[in-house]
Amino acid sequence: MVIQDYFNRAFIGLASQGFARSTVSNAGVDDLVCALRGDGGARCSLGWLVDDADYTPALEYEDVRLSCALQRAIDADVVWDRVLIEFITFLQRCHDTSTGPYNMFCQMEALANDYRLEVPCV
Repeated sequence: MVIQDYFNRAFIGLASQGFARSTVSNAGVDDLVCALRGDGGARCSLGWLVDDADYTPALEYEDVRLSCALQRAIDADVVWDRVLIEFITFLQRCHDTSTGPYNMFCQMEALANDYRLEVPCV
């Protein structure tokens, strides 16, 4: 199942960085912004779905709901239907809206529950 595979890759990747958000400095602004590829090699939940060979910095500014380029970078061989786009959007929100590592972990578990997915053992 494609959704289970994407969830596993993102969950295992996020777990490997302690469920820390992937961020970069925002050009002199005090706030940090989420990034597919962040400081110190961290990745966001979608960043774990994009292979290094398919990553370009331009993808950082793409909206997965609208961007064919980002969808192709994640998986060029899958049909991007409404259910998959919705899942990927929620997967991204688990990362982008987290208030800390434990909160991100809990959001990922809730997402797994909503989609009846298994949470991988890490």
